[in-house]
Amino acid sequence: MIIHSHVFEFLSALEHNNTREWFHDNRSLYEKSLESISDFTNELIHGISEFDSAVSNETIKTSLFRIYRDLRFTPDKRPYKTHFGIYVVKGGKASPLAGYYLHIQNNSSELAGGLWSPHKDVLAKVRQEIYYEPEKFVKIINDKVFVDTFKGLSPLEKLKILPRTFSGDFPYNELLKYKHYIVAKSFTNEEVLNKNFIRTCIDTCKLLYPFNHYFNTIIQ
Repeated sequence: MIIHSHVFEFLSALEHNNTREWFHDNRSLYEKSLESISDFTNELIHGISEFDSAVSNETIKTSLFRIYRDLRFTPDKRPYKTHFGIYVVKGGKASPLAGYYLHIQNNSSELAGGLWSPHKDVLAKVRQEIYYEPEKFVKIINDKVFVDTFKGLSPLEKLKILPRTFSGDFPYNELLKYKHYIVAKSFTNEEVLNKNFIRTCIDTCKLLYPFNHYFNTIIQ
């Protein structure tokens, strides 16, 4: 199973022609690209379910995001996303659980896992778990292969000051400052188009499984 080159041809052109008129005139290229991504999504779900049975009932419908942007609450009125997003997680892409996210974009593709923007109650539970029993989480994120693959937690929107509910002498204070607990691995267009990319994705998701499982055990 491969992602075809016309996917990047479509996404690259859409970056410069993000209008309903252009999209309408080039809908056949979009549909051909969507078919390629959909087939890849099916294979990805199947591969992940071999080590994470929680996602075995997920489908293209529950995992693949629509390309149409929600324009109701943003001044940016471009009608289409310039990427394909796939989120494989128990309960589907709106689930609060940690899952496996594949982002396909011209020169900006990545595979990520963990918790993105969790509800404040979930975030509080995660921080408490890390605070009272840090060894389990530290072991996961300090695993050599995990570190070599993902290069550490994303610092996006990380707090500058420790939340007031925690003691300042905790040895892993920095781990309590995250608002998102995610890691990601980037891929070039060439890597995405490689015939072995599906295997790379499945193997990378397998490395994410203990990380995701840690959060989902807390949430559930």
